[in-house]
Order: sequence, then structure tokens, then C-alpha cells
Amino acid sequence: MFSKIFKALLDILFPKSDAGQIQTFNTLFCPVCRARQARGVKICHKDIPYKLAAAARYDGQVKEWIHTLKYRKRRGAIQPIADLLANYLSQLDFNFKNYSVVPIPMFPRKERERGFNQARLIAEKAARLLNLPVLDNALIKVRDTKAQAELENYKHRSENVAGCFAVSNTEMVKNKNIILVDDVYTSGATMNEAVKTLRAAGIKRTIVLVVAKAG
Repeated sequence: MFSKIFKALLDILFPKSDAGQIQTFNTLFCPVCRARQARGVKICHKDIPYKLAAAARYDGQVKEWIHTLKYRKRRGAIQPIADLLANYLSQLDFNFKNYSVVPIPMFPRKERERGFNQARLIAEKAARLLNLPVLDNALIKVRDTKAQAELENYKHRSENVAGCFAVSNTEMVKNKNIILVDDVYTSGATMNEAVKTLRAAGIKRTIVLVVAKAG
């Protein structure tokens, strides 16, 4: 009885139908200028070693779901997020075969305080949708950082995350194609640092997958 009541409450708070009402994108993006990237088209800015896959804009209901998961610590919000990703990935003209999924890690103390890493929850959902393996803890966070949202510009954000990641086992990622997963893409500083760390360990191609992008 309790489980039925709990499920009913989740359906009220996070109705599945909402995800279908939100406009999702259907392409990859250049992470610098945010231009849409059709399949087979080279990225606009050649100095950026990845393409950005973002399901929706970071506003409205999508922003509320992410805040509910991330700050209110309500795991039920993962379901509409997963539905949103499913809608996006089903429209995306890209072959993810031979990719592995890596979540952006949290600093261990902060993850213990929150009780979970939202990027890992999202990565697990994405991996199931794409039928791909998750390389959990392949990338780790070795230095605590300030919240990026508290910092004013890209320079400060880039300095904040410099050297904060490490690869736990090079053989786990060497010569692999990686889908790097997080909740939101804003300035790109965190993802740039993470991709830089993974490339130093010998990965081949990288797609950054997020629920939403700012701008």
C-alpha cells in the first residue's frame, strides 16, 4: 500500500507526460558558439575536441527538475529527466555504437553530503537508453572546488576546476570513445577540464551529453 501511495505522489510531482510536452533538440552542437551540428559536419571551432549533445534549454520545467534532483535531493526527478533524454536521443542522428559512458564525478565529501551524484544517475539512465557500458569511477575528482554557479566568468570557472580531475585507471579509458555526462552545460569550463584529463589518458573521441544547456 505504501509503495502505491509513494508512486502516486511521484506521478503527481513528476508526471511523465511533462517530458513529452517540452521541446527537445534533435542535433549535436558546437560547444563554443552553440551552433547546431548536423551529422558528418565538422565542428565550427577546431580547437574544441568534442561535440555537445544537449537535450533541451536550461530553463522552465527542465531547470526545475534539475534543481529538484540536485538541491532538494528528490531522486524522483530523475524519471522526467530520463524521459526527456529518451525523447532527445531518439531524434538524434548519431551512431553511439562503440562508445562508453563516463559521469562527471563529484568530490567524495560532497557526494556523501548529497547522498548521490546526479551526473551518475543521469549517466546510468543514458547508458540504458543507448545500451552502453558505464565506466563508473574511471574519472575521479581529486580536488574540491567552489560551485561554478558562484563564479562570475569563464576565466574564474576555468581556474576553479584546473587540475581537479584524474583518471583512476588509464586502461579503462585508453583508446575508447567516451560519452561524458553531466546535468547542465553552461560555460563549458568543467567539461573542458574533464575532456583534457581524459585525452591525456588516451581516449579517442568524446561526446558531451547533458540534460540542458544554457544559452
